[in-house]
Amino acid sequence: RRPRIPSKSIQYNVKEQPVFSRPSHAPRRFVSRWSRVQASETPTNSQYSARPVATQVIPGHFSAPAGYPKLVSVTPRSRQSVCLHETQMPTTPAIITVAITGAVPRKADNPAVPITVEEQIESTQAAFEAGASLVHIHVRNDDETSSSDPERFARVQDGVRRHCPGMIIQFSTGGRGRAQDERAKPLASAPDMASLATGSVNFATQVYENHPQLVEDMATIMRDRRIKPEVEVFDLAMLYAAKTLIDRGLLMPPPHVQFVLGIPNALPSRRPVLEFGVAELNDLMPGGTWTAAGIGRHQLTVAGWALELGGHTRTGLEDNLRADRRRLAESNAELVAQVAALCPVHDRHPASPAEARAILGLAEVG
Repeated sequence: RRPRIPSKSIQYNVKEQPVFSRPSHAPRRFVSRWSRVQASETPTNSQYSARPVATQVIPGHFSAPAGYPKLVSVTPRSRQSVCLHETQMPTTPAIITVAITGAVPRKADNPAVPITVEEQIESTQAAFEAGASLVHIHVRNDDETSSSDPERFARVQDGVRRHCPGMIIQFSTGGRGRAQDERAKPLASAPDMASLATGSVNFATQVYENHPQLVEDMATIMRDRRIKPEVEVFDLAMLYAAKTLIDRGLLMPPPHVQFVLGIPNALPSRRPVLEFGVAELNDLMPGGTWTAAGIGRHQLTVAGWALELGGHTRTGLEDNLRADRRRLAESNAELVAQVAALCPVHDRHPASPAEARAILGLAEVG
């Protein structure tokens, strides 16, 4: 049992305020971690070194329940850690990806979905301030349909680089609503990363088609332009296909893999599935990094699994439109703040852009 530290001995470089605690639908194991913390204490093994939460409490059931401690949030974007104790244990950085728009959600589904280039830049900046260090970008036409317009991708990238220093930019090459021969065109802007689905899979009402030749062509473009792929695993066969691409020299090791859980007809949102996928990644492609994305109501649950298992996680309005069962999310930043608030529970902290780049082997930006 860790010794108690009187609250008067704690030095805060923070804005004192309540923050999110364990969601009501989170696994009960969260309770045991929080129950050891008294209201007058701060955990000795936590180090809030980078923007764990937003600067204000967002209404809803994510506020601290009765009997739980009220924590404090670090001033956004500061890189100064909270000084807790001489023997404090450092936390491990977790990359939080924000998928701001996607190919499917419309304003009619949630007015907060950013559609225009200006909305996307503004939404990304707010998510960056809340704790995201990587942004996954789709763009839309004026009628809200999915687009491969290289000029729109380039404008979003320029705005993010200007307003979110160091943030990792990842373009989507996803095929929903986009012509196959246009999906790689935005890569001419040389983003830091791009998504790469290495196979086809059934979704609820359609086939997500990724022909082997298309996969090889996009992998070759990414390799030649030094764009790091994020291998999208909607089905376990895609993980083994990534190993084949590495063996053929089309994908440079170590890979970065995203396990997508909760899409109907694809990988289910089950922890044993994630654990098996991670074990296979570690066995087949040692040194690979991974993240996990839970779709819809599975978002926070999967985030908790990923943080606990040592991986990274994704959130955002592309994957989930709701803050909880009762209301829509007000912004991408709100969803990022929910995930950031889970980090200390698992001895993690939201990775800074520099930490995220080091983890993924990406060069620092000037």
